[in-house]
Amino acid sequence: MGNILRKYRWDIICGWSVMLTGCFICLFGVGTLLAAGCTHIKVKQPEVSAKQATQIAHKPFTLPEIPATITNPGERAKYLISHYWDNFSFADTTWLATPDQIEQAFSDYLSLLPHTTPKVVTASIGGILDKSLAQQSIFNWFIGMFDKYLYDVNSPFRDEECYAIVVEHIVNNPDVDEIYKLCPKAQLEQINKNRPGNVASDFTYTLANGKKGTLHGIKADYTLLFFYDPECPDCRHTREFLQQSEQVTELVNSGKLKILALYPDEDIETWKAYRSAIPPTWLNACDDTATKKIKSKLYAIRAIPSLYLLDRNKRVLLRDAVIEQVIPVLTARI
Repeated sequence: MGNILRKYRWDIICGWSVMLTGCFICLFGVGTLLAAGCTHIKVKQPEVSAKQATQIAHKPFTLPEIPATITNPGERAKYLISHYWDNFSFADTTWLATPDQIEQAFSDYLSLLPHTTPKVVTASIGGILDKSLAQQSIFNWFIGMFDKYLYDVNSPFRDEECYAIVVEHIVNNPDVDEIYKLCPKAQLEQINKNRPGNVASDFTYTLANGKKGTLHGIKADYTLLFFYDPECPDCRHTREFLQQSEQVTELVNSGKLKILALYPDEDIETWKAYRSAIPPTWLNACDDTATKKIKSKLYAIRAIPSLYLLDRNKRVLLRDAVIEQVIPVLTARI
């Protein structure tokens, strides 16, 4: 990414690029990864001679030249993203024999996406997928990289809305074989559950005293739905963060914010033993049904803790957010 920064000198991109590149290299090994529950598509590495491997290792990934007439930072970002892969041969499988360089280029590409519009991002991702269909192993590789960086629950830069662009394009593309649509269809079904802008699915919850209530029956300007597990360290950290936040406490005490802490799994006795840890001003509930419908059918809970911020009409403002995202949204709106 340093080459991009030195060439274009975009201060706005610098922080994002360095942070993304460092985190991805540290957290992920090279390879193709698809979401849990889906069939992994393994890319067969082409066999190359020692001479070919040496030539490939010295084959640089080159960026397009941005016309000097384009001076506006936003327009420069748009041009670079739209033409990022112009010098990459989507039919050249030798890239897969030495994947470090191309994966680095891919992560740099993703780091640029926040600096343009959703329309440009959609067109760019669609172009990548369409061009890669020229060579099946290249197509598989790009699918795996998008999944690894944007959808995997362990990625700190997971972005399901951006990943939705990927799977929607695959599912709706008539040139993609049906076998390669199976996993994207399953993922898209999960992504479409309670997406931002939609009304959250209603459900019945049970409090520790046996009383029941419904999500849509909660009356407040905002509802924070906090899926947790009593034995989860990250859940404990999130709970403590919320408890210690003066802004959250003030909103809860004023009645503007209701927090529904919900345990969605089977060990009800452990949940009951933990109830003293949940503040009495919160609603501490569980799903006491045999089918655990909230987790299995209604909400795409792939990891916990999981936070959903809802408005007065239970429309989703934030989905599967981290706590650091929630408080700024709340304070900006109230």
